[in-house]
Amino acid sequence: MAMGRAIPVSGGIAFGHTLAAFTSVWALPRFAGFDNDVKRLKDATSLILVLALLGATVNMVVIVVSVYLGGLYPAAVIREFWPQWWVGNINGVLVMTPLLLVWLNRRFSGSASFWVEILALAAGLVLICAAIFGPWWLGGEAKAKFLIFPLIILAAYRFGQRGTTLLLFTTVLATMWWLSHNPAAFEAAHENLPVLQIFIMTLAATGLIMGAAITERKEAENNLLRVTRELKRSNQELDDFAYIVSHDLKEPLRGLQNFSQFLLEDYEDKLDTEGKNKLHTISDLTKRLEALLDTLLYYSRLGRTELAVRATDLNDVVRNVIDMLSITLKEKNTTVDILRKLPVISCDSAHIGEVFQNLIGNALKYNDKPENKIEIGFMTDHLRAPGEVVFFVRDHGIGIQEENLETIFKIFKRLHARDAYGGGTGSGLAIVRKILLQHGGNVWAESKGKNQGTTLFFTIPEKKE
Repeated sequence: MAMGRAIPVSGGIAFGHTLAAFTSVWALPRFAGFDNDVKRLKDATSLILVLALLGATVNMVVIVVSVYLGGLYPAAVIREFWPQWWVGNINGVLVMTPLLLVWLNRRFSGSASFWVEILALAAGLVLICAAIFGPWWLGGEAKAKFLIFPLIILAAYRFGQRGTTLLLFTTVLATMWWLSHNPAAFEAAHENLPVLQIFIMTLAATGLIMGAAITERKEAENNLLRVTRELKRSNQELDDFAYIVSHDLKEPLRGLQNFSQFLLEDYEDKLDTEGKNKLHTISDLTKRLEALLDTLLYYSRLGRTELAVRATDLNDVVRNVIDMLSITLKEKNTTVDILRKLPVISCDSAHIGEVFQNLIGNALKYNDKPENKIEIGFMTDHLRAPGEVVFFVRDHGIGIQEENLETIFKIFKRLHARDAYGGGTGSGLAIVRKILLQHGGNVWAESKGKNQGTTLFFTIPEKKE
């Protein structure tokens, strides 16, 4: 009679396992981009929700219905034990499924040191399990069970999901072996079975989530390092290209300029006015192109040389710049005010001197007032860099529209006609930014608009000598 009931019940249980598997296979792809390596937090979450909760629940419903309809157990017994059966199913899924997915998904050949560390962790875990599940179930210190978590976290950090799933599986095997060989512990565990099941479920879920989170973080860091290396390589190639192009183009350009000058000198009496004007235009254009190439050459060299870092008194740097620009300052009827004593910092004094020269020069150039005042100072409470020393050069000139506050830092980019405001190549602020970036700092502009003046802010982090 019992055998007659057991056969259909077994069939129902088998059907439940099969239906749970098909349900999980159907549901998992619905989670976009699920990876069988379970290397991301969303993969671990999907696995727990779909396989452990959905699949185990479907399986449990079919098992309970099969057992009840088959009359194998009375309803009272089923009501008492079905939660334990359900949690047992969840534990089986949480322990076995990730192990198979991770280890069978693709071939893996770890180094000798990898396997030594894995075996050492597994051996330590077996000893901890023996220490925990013996004394704990026999009335010892319950807190001892948490000794497992540091090893699981270590496995997740060192070996990702492979180490985590292997140690989780080892934990269950060690626990089963210990309980099967210690009757007293087995009896105590049987009486506290729900507690043991919940503990293993928590351990497995924590291990999976920790393994996924740590692996995802490591991969993100590795990707960032890879992108950084590629960016550095790309920037170096661009610098090399700019250097080669600007250097190699200068020679034929110089030839064009010389030949146009020779024509003007040797054939002046044979050329009409239109011909002379065209040759003058060629000469002017070649000079302008040579200036652009010189700027490009210098710009590319900025990233190719090491900084000569030393303690620098910025007051001396600014005074030297003011002395060099003294004639222009008088012509423009402009005064330069240092609002308070500037600090001594570690930097490349020559390059930082060039930064101040370009910024003060721009403040002189882009001003159409009969009198002008340029202010130089620093602050430590700028909203864009709170707590940092932020230097500034402020003028009361023509100002900049908001949409152009970033454009002005692009090389060869001018906001005005070529010869307006004294002309130039439009590279000064691009050079300033490159120098400051090489120092680890930054530069930005602020202006309230046309004829409202402009303030150039910049940072220079301390550099080691």
